[in-house]
Amino acid sequence: FVFPVDSGDTLRFKHGLTRDAVYDSVGLRERVAIHLQVVSVLSAQAEAASHEGTLEALAYHAHAAGLWAEATRYAELAGDRASAAFALDRARAQYLSAMDALDRRGGMARDDRLRWCSLAHKLGLTCIFDPLALPDPLPIFERCLALARESGDLSTIARSQYWLGYLCYGLGQPRRAALHCREALRLATQLA
Repeated sequence: FVFPVDSGDTLRFKHGLTRDAVYDSVGLRERVAIHLQVVSVLSAQAEAASHEGTLEALAYHAHAAGLWAEATRYAELAGDRASAAFALDRARAQYLSAMDALDRRGGMARDDRLRWCSLAHKLGLTCIFDPLALPDPLPIFERCLALARESGDLSTIARSQYWLGYLCYGLGQPRRAALHCREALRLATQLA
């Protein structure tokens, strides 16, 4: 059912259908317990590990275990690593996962709103060469702007206006893009 990869340190299912069948045979509580164990083992090894997939694996297992703070942190770190390597598709997936985990924590405080916006801004950078890389980006960046406004942080509002304007332009909405970019410029000038 499984085979070793990466010099035997990691096991993978031979087929996606096998993975699904095994997952279906394991109850939810047991599955969460297994994910918690994997997070425990991987996090103990994470500082010493230079394996590319360690952060992604930690993010995945923390998410599956319902450890939302850890899932957010590991997904963001995995996204940062992927972005630095110009693996923009992987970075996009990780930033979206981090945003989802942050949402699942519930009850967003001001710091959570600012972090969500920061993740959205990083997500925007992954779309810099291809604004169509996300299937429906505008609701994400509209929400980012709304959260930025709720936070009251002018710098975050300016950046959120910019990214919404950038994506509007990339999606063929130049008038709307100009409105957001003018507002971003006004705020940025105000902040010097």
